[in-house]
Amino acid sequence: MPAGDIQSMFSVRQNAWHDPTGRFTRDRYPSSIAEARQWAGHDWEPLEAEPFERLKVEDPATFTYSGQDVVVDLADGRYVFRPISGEKRILRSDTGAHLRTVPSTYELIGNGIMYEVIEAVCDEPNIRFETGGVIDDGRLVWALARLDEPWQAPGDPERNVSLRRVPEPPRRPGLGQDGQHHRADRMPEHLQRGRR
Repeated sequence: MPAGDIQSMFSVRQNAWHDPTGRFTRDRYPSSIAEARQWAGHDWEPLEAEPFERLKVEDPATFTYSGQDVVVDLADGRYVFRPISGEKRILRSDTGAHLRTVPSTYELIGNGIMYEVIEAVCDEPNIRFETGGVIDDGRLVWALARLDEPWQAPGDPERNVSLRRVPEPPRRPGLGQDGQHHRADRMPEHLQRGRR
């Protein structure tokens, strides 16, 4: 991930491998989820919008109009904007920028939900957000949290796991508003309950 692809991010105390100059490095942990979201550039939400195709009306007498068409007269002629069935657009709430057109069955998971999932999974008061950021104008976002103490999985009395020593690379909750990088149906069942 070249540093030029990052719109915003933060990393605590140590420069990220893709930020060798440390322009996104902070000297302390964020004091709240709101501050982590702000530092990471996650203080916006993805929104759904109806997609339209633009059709030029060459001959109004022979053009077939639909009941949902929006007719607009522009300097270079008349156009019809027609809803596209089976698709929806994903936009940024802060800028209105178009992120992606996805199938209408795509379930949108917002940036705020990502932090709720981290909070619910850890369910500890001393969670620390290590890094988070935005890539590709908001099409991909990520966050990484750390619980710096031994942790026991609920319902598993035999194992006491230290999150400081994880046998595999830590997984970052990441969201992609590109239709490829997250699936709500893969979330644990207890986190899906509030979403239905």
